[in-house]
Amino acid sequence: MIFVYIALGPQYIAECLESILSMRGIGQFGGDIVVVTDQEVDPGSLDFRVVTLPKITGRAMGAGEKIRFFEHAEAAGIQIGKRPIAFLDSDMLALRRIDTAEILRHCARERVNFYGYPERDQSYQYMAGLWTDDPTIIQSKGFCSGFMLAYDTPTIREAFDEMYQLYQKLLKRRNRKVCRFWDQPFLSYHLLRRELVCVGLDLLFVEERDGNREDYKRAMFCHFLGRRSEARAARMRKVRKRLQRGSPTFDWVLA
Repeated sequence: MIFVYIALGPQYIAECLESILSMRGIGQFGGDIVVVTDQEVDPGSLDFRVVTLPKITGRAMGAGEKIRFFEHAEAAGIQIGKRPIAFLDSDMLALRRIDTAEILRHCARERVNFYGYPERDQSYQYMAGLWTDDPTIIQSKGFCSGFMLAYDTPTIREAFDEMYQLYQKLLKRRNRKVCRFWDQPFLSYHLLRRELVCVGLDLLFVEERDGNREDYKRAMFCHFLGRRSEARAARMRKVRKRLQRGSPTFDWVLA
């Protein structure tokens, strides 16, 4: 498996390094990791590849880079081949050993794979409902674009290429939906419209903002969604160090 991060700006590269420390340590992941960034960064012993981008202004523009995660892996000199490749947000920690076989049991090869929200559909403005009122789409299960796993098939690659080109056109036109809400509603709508979505990874993820002890015990990854500040990397570091010391009951998660 290949993991790709987009970490633009000092805050996000700090989070990314915490995430990779958890992947290499707690997760025991020895495979390829790519970091796409506009910052100077030394992989050191963490052994990841760097793709350097020019300074990007605007969060909407930076968020759109995740749509190119196949291309970024190739720019890092990686041959994707038949391996699964995953984009993940910089604010994710590995909670236990990363078991590729366990992840792939929940995935569909001809789809883009996500974790989702059983209690939410796509009708909200931060999901596909921003772009459409088509009931076949907005009644679909809500999912998070902070982690997406796919195989490099012709259908999926073509879809991402077309989506990136359209996203860039909309940015140039200063489209309000893209500039204000970024990639999540855009990806939700266009992937669902193409019937390329599989939401099967729920049990492997917990969101730090509302997770409980049982969620942490079963999950493989923790997503620190909702903490958009410099304090997020510090919180990630605190959690990572507690995990490395051993905290099997997760009594600290609500602290």
